[in-house]
Amino acid sequence: MTVVKTAISVPAELFSLWDAAALELGRSRSSIIAEALERYLRARREDELQRRFDEAFADPELAGRPAELAGFQRAAGFSLDREDW
Repeated sequence: MTVVKTAISVPAELFSLWDAAALELGRSRSSIIAEALERYLRARREDELQRRFDEAFADPELAGRPAELAGFQRAAGFSLDREDW
């Protein structure tokens, strides 16, 4: 994996909490920020997918055509079959 260095500015209080968490967990500050960013970006993607599904299922024309909804799920890389119900 290629690593890119960057500099960020954060409020002093947040930095203190971040630094304390890194010490407590025995991790680098970089690894904590990378994990937080990854989780944030994943959540944004999931929110967007949910918005698209909500939009599709609300469409009365698609509601009666499950094959097209299944195709929509495949195109989005998401399947309700993999969800815990």
